Amino acid sequence: MRKNENLQARYLAMARADIEVSGKLYVVPDNDEEVREVVGSFLRRKNLRSHKLLSQIGFIVESYQEHAWFYEMWELVRKLFLVGVSGAEKKERRRRRKEEGEGRRRRSGIDRWY
Repeated sequence: MRKNENLQARYLAMARADIEVSGKLYVVPDNDEEVREVVGSFLRRKNLRSHKLLSQIGFIVESYQEHAWFYEMWELVRKLFLVGVSGAEKKERRRRRKEEGEGRRRRSGIDRWY
């Protein structure tokens, strides 16, 4: 963005308008790093509002505010991990039962399911 100052000024103006519309206080950035931060956060918010993204993952993030959209993603990863751990644990229990059951004779047909 440093190369094209007109584009940077345009994005900065759009970021300012977005901040003011949302009811927050806009503080004029003092240096290039602050400009990149303001414009970068605006572009992230803009991308989250795009129709393409909302059609793909909107059902996941629609119930959250823009500043907390990632929370549901975190929850989904956590649940996936827990399901994976419980599945691996269940498989290990089955393996142990099978090893224990090889030495003894089964009394009925229902034993093989447990």
